[in-house]
Amino acid sequence: MLKFLKNYSYITAIIAIMFFGFAIRFYIFLSEPSFWFDESALGYNILTLKYKELFGILHLQQVAPPLFLVTTKFLTATIHAGDSILRLFPFIVGNLCIIMFFLMIKNIFTDKIAIIWGLILFCFNTQLIWYSIELKPYIVEVFSTCFLFYLFKKIDWNWSLKKFIILGLSLSLVPWFAFVSSILLFIGEIIIFSKSNFKKWLTLFLPTLISTSLLLIYALNIKNFYYNFMEDFFSYNFLNFKFAVIQLFFCICYLFSVKYAILPFILLIIGTIYCAVYKKYTYFKKYSLFIFLSFFVLSLFKVYPFFDRFILFLIPLVLIIMLAILEVQNNSKFIISSLLTIFLLFPTVLNLNKLIKNVNVKGDYAKELTKDLSNKIKADDIIYVDNLSVPDFLYYTCYYKFHNKIYLNVDTINGKILYKTDSNKEDLNKFKPNNVWIYSTWAKNSYSEYKYNYKNIYYPKSQLIYIKGN
Repeated sequence: MLKFLKNYSYITAIIAIMFFGFAIRFYIFLSEPSFWFDESALGYNILTLKYKELFGILHLQQVAPPLFLVTTKFLTATIHAGDSILRLFPFIVGNLCIIMFFLMIKNIFTDKIAIIWGLILFCFNTQLIWYSIELKPYIVEVFSTCFLFYLFKKIDWNWSLKKFIILGLSLSLVPWFAFVSSILLFIGEIIIFSKSNFKKWLTLFLPTLISTSLLLIYALNIKNFYYNFMEDFFSYNFLNFKFAVIQLFFCICYLFSVKYAILPFILLIIGTIYCAVYKKYTYFKKYSLFIFLSFFVLSLFKVYPFFDRFILFLIPLVLIIMLAILEVQNNSKFIISSLLTIFLLFPTVLNLNKLIKNVNVKGDYAKELTKDLSNKIKADDIIYVDNLSVPDFLYYTCYYKFHNKIYLNVDTINGKILYKTDSNKEDLNKFKPNNVWIYSTWAKNSYSEYKYNYKNIYYPKSQLIYIKGN
């Protein structure tokens, strides 16, 4: 009876944690927060480019896995084009991540307290919640980490050759949904090689090799366009040890505060030592070690930035290593659980509260600004679009139509709004007699230093600035 009650409590806790994890993601998804810079840029590409063009160079300095883009475009074409549908694929995958992480951690830990804590910290990680409703592929990478770990651990070499062929071909598509999956696939296949049936193993390895080779050709095709930008933009985010440690803990602790990183840092060190000396976790140790080493090396050679959202896929591994100490059968579980509540659960609740409040703020974001501008602007008014706000403006003008002259940073050619690269801020002075709207979603009040000699300058709560001509 006691064993039944314990199992009942455990199952109830797992279901409850998952339910609230799904519910928070669903609530934020329904809130439909405005797209931000990168989302707008990616959304604009998806809406305006043809399917085959999504396999080429994208506009607005964007790069994303082609099949991620194709899937999202298919959803918009099938259902309708809008913020929520563009975010639908990451939202579905973000919820599947919860289930996949549970299956992953359940195959590593036998201790139920460790499983429950792992699921709590995963479900309510605000980074993972946000990227579950954002039009970016990073949550797909998190799913890949959990899914490929689970899959390679469960492979049965008694399966038929036909089943392995289908599996190999299916897995070869994964890197085209999430770039880092190509490395994860190779790591998983290398680990299982020693216990494999060589003929069946080749049916997994060869499709991965071919697919990754094609992906490399794709990457080289866009290298000249994107690599220099990436190397410059992430110049401080390529690997150095101090920065790497800080980034790992920001992923877990969510707050840029040293005090909340102390406990995870200690637990990660202890967990690493515990995993290293303990005979258990053999497969997990190999999987984690190869993944960390691979991306450390890639970052060291300035191929992949070890930075923020680019390393979200490491969160499942970091959490598991950090919680491994809970497998020790002694009274330390209560102490560790108490510390986790104070140093991780408490800041998590605070950040969830901030996240929920943030998505409910309306009227000061690109979506509302563009709609407001489309209703207020007159035919002879001019729009000055701040350089950082160009993607937002391009994306939302797909829904809100403007019939006036658009000037600076965007241009209209044959009725299509395009990015105007040769714009100059000083050109705005040539149009003093005209009324000007300054559309600036990312640089509030940043134009106060420009002297246009206009009267009736009005700064509303939003970042849409109206300057009335003389």
